[in-house]
Parts: sequence; structure tokens; C-alpha cells
Amino acid sequence: MYTQLLTLEQDSKVINLLHFPKTPLLPTVFKLRSRLWSKGRTFVTTPKDISQLINNLSKNKFNEVKVIYNFAPDNILSIDITIHKITNILTLAPSNSLWEPTGTYKALKKTDESLRASFESQEIFVKRNNSIYPNLLEIFIEFELGLN
Repeated sequence: MYTQLLTLEQDSKVINLLHFPKTPLLPTVFKLRSRLWSKGRTFVTTPKDISQLINNLSKNKFNEVKVIYNFAPDNILSIDITIHKITNILTLAPSNSLWEPTGTYKALKKTDESLRASFESQEIFVKRNNSIYPNLLEIFIEFELGLN
């Protein structure tokens, strides 16, 4: 399942969107990984919980963060649905106070340079049009339905 949430929130409150998912959708035992794109490169972390990650993000500037919940298959609410993996990708708007300006950094990898160029084009558009751009949270839920 794939869904998107957009918000025009322009300050650090936007990172509270990363609190999705919550119980009962989120099993109690899982492994959390994050990939943060900032300053022309990707940083990988394994925070102990989402609150720790959100706390760290609120103190830094960045452009995008990907949060991956991996867990052993777990049925939710005694329904025959098994959740395998949830991935959240939060892409900040260039008008957001947490946005890391892209023009001052040079990416070393091709994949990072591609992201940097994409973020820079959004940044230029927002500056030229003096507009507010939405923040985007993309949510991917990998699950299996039982056939009972």
C-alpha cells in the first residue's frame, strides 16, 4: 500500500509526521533504520526508537529522511493481515525552516548528485516564485492478506 501526506507546515513540527505508524499497526518488536540526506550526502543511522530520531532531526538541517521499520511478520488486531515492512520518506519543502540549502555542497556520488540537483531545482523554483512548497510524507506498507 502506498499513500502520501502533504503539509504546508514550515517549521520543525513537520517531523512529527514520522510518528506514523503507531500501535496497533506497529508491532512491539522491530528494527529501525534511517537514511538522511543532507549536505550533499547520505547518512545512515540505526536509532533506538523514532523519538530519538525525531529529537536528532529537530536539531539539524536536512532535505530528506527515509525511515524503515523492519520486523518479523506480525498480525494486527487479530485480523488476518500480516505487516512485513513500513517505509516512511519525509521530503522537506525548500521553504521549511529545517531545509538544508543545496547550493553550497558538492555531492561525491552520482546518486547523491542526482538528489542534490533535484532538491536544488525545487529550491530555485521556491525562491524565484517566492512561494510555499508542501512537505511530503510518502508511506509504503508491505503487507499480506490471509485468505481464510
